[in-house]
Amino acid sequence: MTYIKRVEIQGFKSFGNKVVLNFKKGIVSIIGANGSGKSNVSEAISFALGTMSKKQLRADRLGDLIFNGGKKGKPAKFAKVKVVFDNTDKVFPVDDDELSVVRKITAKNSEYRINGERVSRDQLVTMLSHARINPDGYNIIFQGDIERFVTMDAVERRQIIEDIAGIQIYEQKRHKSLLELSKVEDNLKKENMILVEKKKLLDELEDQKRIADEFKNAKDKLTWYKAALLFKQKQDNEAKLSKVEDEIASVKSEIDAKEREITNTQKIIDSIESELRILEEKRSVESFETAAKIREQIANAKSAVETIKANISNYKKQIDSAVEQQENIKVNIEEYEKQIATYESEISRLEEHVSRIRKELEDKEKKLVSVSPERLEDVTRTLYELRGQKHEIESKLSLIQRKEEIEQRLASLKSELSRIESKIEKEIENNSSLYEKQRAIIKKISDL
Repeated sequence: MTYIKRVEIQGFKSFGNKVVLNFKKGIVSIIGANGSGKSNVSEAISFALGTMSKKQLRADRLGDLIFNGGKKGKPAKFAKVKVVFDNTDKVFPVDDDELSVVRKITAKNSEYRINGERVSRDQLVTMLSHARINPDGYNIIFQGDIERFVTMDAVERRQIIEDIAGIQIYEQKRHKSLLELSKVEDNLKKENMILVEKKKLLDELEDQKRIADEFKNAKDKLTWYKAALLFKQKQDNEAKLSKVEDEIASVKSEIDAKEREITNTQKIIDSIESELRILEEKRSVESFETAAKIREQIANAKSAVETIKANISNYKKQIDSAVEQQENIKVNIEEYEKQIATYESEISRLEEHVSRIRKELEDKEKKLVSVSPERLEDVTRTLYELRGQKHEIESKLSLIQRKEEIEQRLASLKSELSRIESKIEKEIENNSSLYEKQRAIIKKISDL
């Protein structure tokens, strides 16, 4: 059985200086005049054992327990009480033969120590319970307790007996355990709610991952098809452009030849007109009639030549227009190729962006199990950010649609170029027909 061997009091109530009280085993009495501090000794022991009763300590707050200096003394900065128990019978589960309990308070904090090691009040109460010591029990009987024992009813008396027998401690432990169990159940419910939210979040992340995978696969196919189409269209355009350039060069050569023939024809007409003037001077009326016919034929020939010249002029204008359109088409093709290259670069950037989002989704999915309740809000916010990035990607997909519109416009320009080429070929055929008529007129004039 343990007992108190020593009590050290410093700065507690009326004990300004350090006081050491040694006790022996058995009954010990403390006597003195009224107001000498006898009750403060028992209150100091109760204070060190961790009592929370203001009634037992006769103080409204902990600061009132610190020595205030009296009338002439200096106020203490702290109150400290040390109680040393005998542990030779190993009542307390420590190896030492003594167990020291210290409680120290200042104006701002309070601390407990067992054998010099800082502990909590619960740890202190648990240690004292091995010797059936309860800080708020009846190990210490204060003034007025005996009278209250006599007048209390049977239920209250039974509670006191259970407390003295140590049963009350177990009831307190049971009550504390039930409270902790209730807290655990509440925490379990919260965790279940968090797990449900995490499951929903996981499902959403899986949907996002599936959408990202589908988008990446579709984009890969689209990129491949676009690249193949652009390469084929580029080859076709280069071939058509080379053909148009050759045809334009050929038409220009033919026009130059026809202009030379017109010059020669004009010389022949001038020579015939000169001879006609000579015939008019020498020949008779018959000659005049023949000359009139020749003059009419010459006029017709000149008219035909002028028509041919006008047609050639129109052809030249059409060729110039075709060349100008050809240059515009070249510029447009170059511009479209630049835009296509820009869009392909944008598609590549989007692919990297989607891959990064996919990796983030996978990382979030892996870390989702370990997400703490405090991080759940961050994960949800990240999900909304990923959704926003998805909308941004969808908006940038309109660039691909713009690319398709440019390709359609390019096809339209190519169709227009083909139409111009066809028109040039038709005009060349018409020009050939006029050229044959010109040769026939020149032949008739020569025959005359």
